Amino acid sequence: MKKILISFGLLVATMLSAQESYLLVGGSGWNKIALIEKSSADILWTHELGPSEENNAVAATPDGHILYSYRDGAKLIDLNHEVLWDYPAPKGTELFTATNLPGGGFLLGYCGHPARLIELNAKGVVKNEIEFETGIPSVHGQYRQAIKSKKGTYIVPLMGKSAVVEFDKQGKELNRWSVKGNPFSVVERPNGNLIVACGDAHIYVEIDRKNGIVVQEVTNEQIASSGCEFNFVAQIEKLRNGNLLVCNWNGHLKSNQTIQPSLLEVDSNNRVVWKLKENKEIGRISAVALYPFSKQLKKRIKQSN
Repeated sequence: MKKILISFGLLVATMLSAQESYLLVGGSGWNKIALIEKSSADILWTHELGPSEENNAVAATPDGHILYSYRDGAKLIDLNHEVLWDYPAPKGTELFTATNLPGGGFLLGYCGHPARLIELNAKGVVKNEIEFETGIPSVHGQYRQAIKSKKGTYIVPLMGKSAVVEFDKQGKELNRWSVKGNPFSVVERPNGNLIVACGDAHIYVEIDRKNGIVVQEVTNEQIASSGCEFNFVAQIEKLRNGNLLVCNWNGHLKSNQTIQPSLLEVDSNNRVVWKLKENKEIGRISAVALYPFSKQLKKRIKQSN
């Protein structure tokens, strides 16, 4: 029985590892979205973006379709670059949130007066939407990546307010937490705590959602031994092993900063255990998503190139 259990455990671990072997990446200032193999950093597939398409969110569906924001809207495409649906944002707004919903479907969000969050079903049809005022005059400075929480509320990091706000399904504000910098994204831990990427503050923090206390702040000092630094901390993605993928965007460099690896994997001890460097093929990364692994999808990726 022990041998069977050990073998099953190894099988599960191998499957989980394989499922995290492929990453979908994109970013503001980079002219493409790319699918990479994590271990080799090889680019397996790319989708070219237009000159005005500012991308700050990517997501993958279980069947391998790709969702991305392009500032003026969001698209769902297949590996052959065919558009399955396109949601254009209203004139005068900027759409940056484009992600999967926990129970299926998608969440989109655009900045404006008012700002809006929209839930779509799998076919791109609107199911629910809320509108809210951010209190930030500049549309571009409002928010990037909002999420829907396990409780069914919406959590929005407000860049221009150095705050994270929680809304109910009607758009009523429930909670507000103050953070440093210009928060870009938020991740919900299993215990309800929130991990907030704080942009130009060069940190990310963990907030106890119950009392609003910052229980952890990860800074450049803590990752110094890795030989790299945080620049603009953009999207953060959870891995199944408990580590975090941190998008380290190089778009706001000051005179005392240098180009750093675009993507870092940080373990629970705040050690950088993997990094992806910028090069001629890989540009600035502010968005990342795990891409579903399967032999069929791998074959489709090869056929689409």
